[in-house]
Amino acid sequence: MFRQSSLSTRLFEQISALNQSFIDVMDVAARSGAVDVSHDILHGLTHAHADQQSHFDRLPFLLYRLYDAASTHPGPSGIPDDIAGASDLVTLTASFIWQLAQEDVALATLVTGFDQVWCQNFGQNSIADLAGFATRARLRIRLVDAPGYWQDLVRQRGISSLQRASLGATGLQLILSRARRHRARRSLPKITTSEPGIRQR
Repeated sequence: MFRQSSLSTRLFEQISALNQSFIDVMDVAARSGAVDVSHDILHGLTHAHADQQSHFDRLPFLLYRLYDAASTHPGPSGIPDDIAGASDLVTLTASFIWQLAQEDVALATLVTGFDQVWCQNFGQNSIADLAGFATRARLRIRLVDAPGYWQDLVRQRGISSLQRASLGATGLQLILSRARRHRARRSLPKITTSEPGIRQR
């Protein structure tokens, strides 16, 4: 488990900046038809009033993940690397994960969504290895299969500051439960599944 003190103001600021950059990239990707994001969610993410965006600033994890395009299928939540800003954000995020994994592996698993072994190994990479990964990595929207999570995240009215703060805790609970399920089924035969998009059908 991570140490609460590890979630410093500086780290929250870094996570918030990366998430805001990802929202910009996702906006471009959605408008070009590269990912399926509902209009309400897209509008809430990109056109929220400044005083309504504070709940993004306290999320203790990234709203997206990196995946190695050479070995992993992106699913419908993957963002192509030719979307404006995507490649730069991949490079920046890979560097962020690399540094965080060196400082606190357990915290890196929660912030990024990778397991501890991956984070530990990634933190031991050389600069050349890091650069190589960044050329292969792509962005993927996170928590797309958590019903209502993104809808709650972008609500403009009727949500208190306490509810906004609880979105971070809810997201962490979802991430931890997925990690436990992943560990429980690692020894089982691998079954390929597709990841549903954000749009609610």
